[in-house]
Amino acid sequence: MQKINYQKQLDKIIENLGDKVPSLLLHSCCAPCSSYCIEYLSQYFEITVLYYNPNIYPKEEYLKRVEEQKRLISQLPTKNPVDFIEGRYDDTEFYNAIKGLEHIKEGGERCFACYRLRLEETAKLAKELGCGEPTLEDIINELEKPGRDIRDDAPAPILSTDVLDINDLKPDMQLKGTVRNVVDFGCFVDIGVHHDGLLHISEMSDRYIKHPSELFKTGDVIEVKIKDVDTKKCRIALTRKGMNTNKG
Repeated sequence: MQKINYQKQLDKIIENLGDKVPSLLLHSCCAPCSSYCIEYLSQYFEITVLYYNPNIYPKEEYLKRVEEQKRLISQLPTKNPVDFIEGRYDDTEFYNAIKGLEHIKEGGERCFACYRLRLEETAKLAKELGCGEPTLEDIINELEKPGRDIRDDAPAPILSTDVLDINDLKPDMQLKGTVRNVVDFGCFVDIGVHHDGLLHISEMSDRYIKHPSELFKTGDVIEVKIKDVDTKKCRIALTRKGMNTNKG
């Protein structure tokens, strides 16, 4: 079955808008990941951000993230209005959705069950509001495929065979990875250890850059160096400073 390129679908939609500014329901998993989407799409749509994420635990952390999402929306320089809807919070919905998949590592079928849960709720609300339901159904159908990621067209990261887990990473180790997401403060890079590393904008180059998109886009295969690893929190800090690279 042919894979769907959602960026191309979006480009066609935007091209056909003309002077119209339709409404758009946008599900957000967190404030940082939604920042670029909101800023970019608000040029063409009146956005309503839905924050429905029963997978966040504990509730205190969930509430902090809700407030961060609201703060981001209030501070972003958007062309058109952006509204906010908070979905219900019931973590039992998440646990029921992933029942039997608890043992599967992050990035596997358990994550896709979580995606489906949240997107189905978004589709229900989209139907009630009369916006975007067909596209959401396409996305949900794609996510039904075990292990499917809508960014699968991106090249796979190239790693040495002795680097298979976050515990294998050491500071100053140089690797190749694939850019999975570009946001205002940097980009997330898949280096093949089940946890994406963060290449902060301040670590992208020895020269000043205004926005990460000046250097990278989703799907780029880049060389990075491990700056720091926190195995307990599963956080990987990357850098490109001091590296002999073509970009930056």
